[in-house]
Amino acid sequence: MLDALQAQLLRLPRELRDIIYRYAFFSSSPIYFSRPVHPLFVSSPYTHPTIGEEALEAFYSCNTFVVGSPRSNDQWGKYLSYNPLIRHLVIHVEEELNEPAISTISDVQEYESRRLSGADPVRRNWEKLLEFPKLATLTINLEKIRDNSFSFRTFAPIIYTLRAQHPKLVLKFCVSFDTILQSAWDDPYWSHPNWAVNGINEESFNEAGPIDVTELIAPPSEDDKKYVEEFLPNRRMPMGRSVKRGLLDCNVSEKKALAKHYVVKEPALLRVLMEEHYKIYQEYQKKVRETLRANVQEDC
Repeated sequence: MLDALQAQLLRLPRELRDIIYRYAFFSSSPIYFSRPVHPLFVSSPYTHPTIGEEALEAFYSCNTFVVGSPRSNDQWGKYLSYNPLIRHLVIHVEEELNEPAISTISDVQEYESRRLSGADPVRRNWEKLLEFPKLATLTINLEKIRDNSFSFRTFAPIIYTLRAQHPKLVLKFCVSFDTILQSAWDDPYWSHPNWAVNGINEESFNEAGPIDVTELIAPPSEDDKKYVEEFLPNRRMPMGRSVKRGLLDCNVSEKKALAKHYVVKEPALLRVLMEEHYKIYQEYQKKVRETLRANVQEDC
């Protein structure tokens, strides 16, 4: 019976088969995975190879996949073995905390220079996103760890490269302050009257979840560049507002309204620095390619 059904399916035009696959395999909820997953039907030895291949492509292209943990910076990139087929992706990642946040272009140059002498596993994770030829939508959910600064060096040039590779890419960038605020909420220190949050711990903490701040990573406008040139000519990012002091006693709606002001103090400068970082990244990538070619020639 199965062979007869498959034979009938194969007699249909590919366009109709694709509609059937999407109807059969579409999930209304995002699919979380830490290893390759696919419908059992696809891996059945009784499935015709053509149908199996088409169904697998439909499964990965029509659904949204989620990788990473909201509060862990694990190697989520290693789970993306079906990246040639995935079109819709959500990643959860934790803000980098190991090194100081970038404040100036000199910091960018120093970071990219060090990468020439050794791989950065966090950057390598982000570079995995460049291996998605069909990527159509990407949501980045970043869990903030730093209280009054913002680390963007590992992902800033990758975002720009993705935009260059996929001009129609729908990119959404969200941040969550829940880890920082939950820690402060549970800490008796932050119940001191001097911080105007006395007794706040008597109530349960309400998570706001990821908050959309995509405008912060948009390409800089001419107004951004003029603002930076006039008011921040040294291009040094000032220390930001304290998340704990500013948002701890806010409700969820207030956190969402104020979020972008607690990521960085100068959004225009962030957009300018990210664009300049991308240009420096391109220069160093060119050096890497030249070094690799030279090594190959020496081996020959």
